[in-house]
Amino acid sequence: MRINFLFVLLISISVTTFAQDFRYGKVSVEELQEQQHPLEPDADAAILYKEVISYVRRDGDEGYKVYYEIFERIKIYNNKGFDWATREIKLHKSSKDKDILRQDKAAVYNLENGKVVSERLRNDGKFKEERSRYTDVVKFTLPGIKEGSVIEYSYIVASPFVMHVDEFKLQHDIPVNEVYVRFTTPEAFTYKTHQKGWLQIPIKEQVKSTTASGTYSVSTDTWSRGKRAGAVSRTHLEMEKEKVTEVSMSNVPSLKDEPYASNIHNYQSAVKFELSNVLFPNSPMQNFTIDWEGVAKQTYDNAFFGAELKKSGYFRKDIDVLLSGIVAADEKMIRIYEYVKQRMNWNGYTSQFTDLGVATAYKDQVGSIADINLMLTAMLSYAGLEAYPVLLSTKSNGIPFFPTSNGFNYVIATAKVNGNFVLLDATDKNLTPNMLKDYTINWQGRIIRKDGASQWISLYGKEKSRINTMMQVEILDSFNINGNVRKQYTEHFAFNYRSRYKDVVIDDIIKNIESNSGIVVSELEHQNMADPYKPLMETYEVYAQDQVEAIGDKIYFSPLFFFTTKENPFKSEERNFPVDYSYPWETKYMVNIKIPDGYEIEFLPENMNVVMPDGLGEFKYLISGNGQQIQVSVQQNINESLIQTNLYVDLKEIYQHMVDKVNEKVVLVKT
Repeated sequence: MRINFLFVLLISISVTTFAQDFRYGKVSVEELQEQQHPLEPDADAAILYKEVISYVRRDGDEGYKVYYEIFERIKIYNNKGFDWATREIKLHKSSKDKDILRQDKAAVYNLENGKVVSERLRNDGKFKEERSRYTDVVKFTLPGIKEGSVIEYSYIVASPFVMHVDEFKLQHDIPVNEVYVRFTTPEAFTYKTHQKGWLQIPIKEQVKSTTASGTYSVSTDTWSRGKRAGAVSRTHLEMEKEKVTEVSMSNVPSLKDEPYASNIHNYQSAVKFELSNVLFPNSPMQNFTIDWEGVAKQTYDNAFFGAELKKSGYFRKDIDVLLSGIVAADEKMIRIYEYVKQRMNWNGYTSQFTDLGVATAYKDQVGSIADINLMLTAMLSYAGLEAYPVLLSTKSNGIPFFPTSNGFNYVIATAKVNGNFVLLDATDKNLTPNMLKDYTINWQGRIIRKDGASQWISLYGKEKSRINTMMQVEILDSFNINGNVRKQYTEHFAFNYRSRYKDVVIDDIIKNIESNSGIVVSELEHQNMADPYKPLMETYEVYAQDQVEAIGDKIYFSPLFFFTTKENPFKSEERNFPVDYSYPWETKYMVNIKIPDGYEIEFLPENMNVVMPDGLGEFKYLISGNGQQIQVSVQQNINESLIQTNLYVDLKEIYQHMVDKVNEKVVLVKT
């Protein structure tokens, strides 16, 4: 399916000058007294002012660095906005370099007896944690947060990674009153500017002259971080040009989440700068413009990627025994895949590059995403299969809209079997071939070959995931109901159930079912809970009150009882982003109802069959009655993983037909 990355809806953002005093610590009484946002009254919080001043500068003998000076002032309207009192600062690192956090400070302001009082961030409110080999996170939480508080953050990050400038986010989950971004680069550095999101971003660029004093290096060696080992250094004092890129926006609307939008932040308005080339005096130009083939080559040449794929000595004997007498390619694939799944345990680290290294991970039987899936790829290749790693970006990481080596954060394997590529992720024991974790199904992945060639591959599920529910119900003389339920889960629905309940005791599963539907469950049993290649079966007995309404000599009930869908998840008139289900799916209910003695059927809802254009979706409702029995069949199908915005109205309509129909009442009358 062709994905349209462009959204025609543009919001005009006015450029304004800032009349308020947005210096750190200058919070006003008026800001503290404000009780709701003037443009979005339902907002839980708002960014009153955000400023990002970023620049590339020399840092003595350490070469060039990119600096980020961040300042934010945020208004908290209610307790749902308290989460904005916690800030995470992501710090990148490598084996040789790392980001440094400098001059960080934060404060909360409240109004007491008509005066502005402040409380600073305490040392015990700040801590650092390691997310992966390549990322640390500094977290701090402000004390004394109340409804009406104003908070401020200010910090500087110095980064040696001038090739990978962080994305500058202009839009957030809450409204932004004013945002200002300035990115300044010396003449030697050329960056491309990329826009992201559906807002119209006013970008202003100009070149200024400044006096530069420092050193540059002359050498035939490859330039790295603005310096060269063994190079000749020269001092210079001259007029140097700088490119200044500015974005100033006012009244930026909040990014509204929409049902089934995948990661809504894929559509968050932002600007991104990509290093194109570097040209120092008396030195050849170094080009960094990269296409997707360049991304593939750069990734494969990384010592924690391509070199790890070439290793095989640590597993050869085990794989030789495992595949003894096996000839068929599909059987080889399954055997190796299951072997890695059962042997290895994921340590929680997510990256496209190895953490412990494949040999160490194999020995210890634990490793990162890359340790496990690059190991799997190497084993498949060793077995004679055409196998490759596939780079992808998880939903929380966004989508790499342009060629970039740091746009991916996850790697899986693929093997070509019987002419088709099969996607394989061995980091979860409940997965099967061509099944991925929901948070990794993010549009497309990039197949990487060692010769630098690469290609896109869809990550969307191909097989339809199903939940089939069969229920036998008896309406008692008390107008309560007794029954038994049998549910069958397949594909992703089964995977999600297994993942959610694999370590949960039966009593807690029962409590969860009861709390979500107001029923009493007993005799809960599962079949195939530990076998991901078979449908998961769930059975239980059920007793429920308040499912049947008696008025005079008539009784009324919805024939799906506690399975009835009460409301349409799609409420807005328009849709800005595609509806992303990640995989096609089907739900089906087959209900047999025994009506009480002394009653007969007076009214049954009409049958219905509604189909979306091009067969993308369908809702089917069939009901019949005979004597003391009523049979109802309700089926809903979504046949594509992604529904584009031009079909949103049709999708919303089919959901509304479904909600209206399943809530229609059967009427029984006393004989």
